[in-house]
Formats: sequence, C-alpha cells, structure tokens
Amino acid sequence: MKLLNRFILATAALAVVSVYTPANMEAAEVVSPPKEVSIVKPVMPAIPEGSVVADTMRIRFLIDKDGDVKSVFVEQSSGYSAVDEAVKAAVKQWKFTPAIGKDKKPKESIIGMTITLPVRK
Repeated sequence: MKLLNRFILATAALAVVSVYTPANMEAAEVVSPPKEVSIVKPVMPAIPEGSVVADTMRIRFLIDKDGDVKSVFVEQSSGYSAVDEAVKAAVKQWKFTPAIGKDKKPKESIIGMTITLPVRK
C-alpha cells in the first residue's frame, strides 16, 4: 500500500508540475493526437462469488514520445483490486503513435478513458 501511495503522490506532483510549467503548456498544443497501434486485452482474474465489481472503470495513462504507455493511474476503480491490476497490466502493454506537436516533434500525452469490463458469467 505504501508503494501505491507513493505512486499516487508522484502522479499528483507530476500533474501539478506539468500544469504550471510553461514548456509543457506548449507541448499540450498538438496537431495530431496519439493513435492506437496495438491493444492488449486484460487477462481477467477469477472473481469470488459475491464480490461486487463495476461494469466500468476509469483510467488515465501517460504515452511517451515513443508511443509507449509509461504509467497508468486508476481514477475510478472497478471495486475489485485484482481486476484493476489486470487492466493496468494490459494497458502498460499498449502501443500508440505519439502525439505530434505544432513543432512537428513527438510529444508526451495523457489520455483518460473509461474501460468497459467483460461481462461475468
């Protein structure tokens, strides 16, 4: 849990620094957003009977200048940590084309999305 807290604090600090750094303000101006190249589906864990798991969860992730996902943050949990971790592990394997800025150079970008979880049987 301490590692998760450090990750959350580091992510929050990065977000604050990113918002208030003038150089990153320019980087936010992109002419071409990132596009998916490959998407890996999560390997869903067994969910114990009686567990409550939401149909969706919300994540935010950083795509670097090479199109690799570098960090994943769960904004709204599924309600079951093993599912959240499976989704995070899959997203870290995703590949994108990087965002392209007005200067025609690749830029880091942050994407937020809602993930619809597979229907439990």
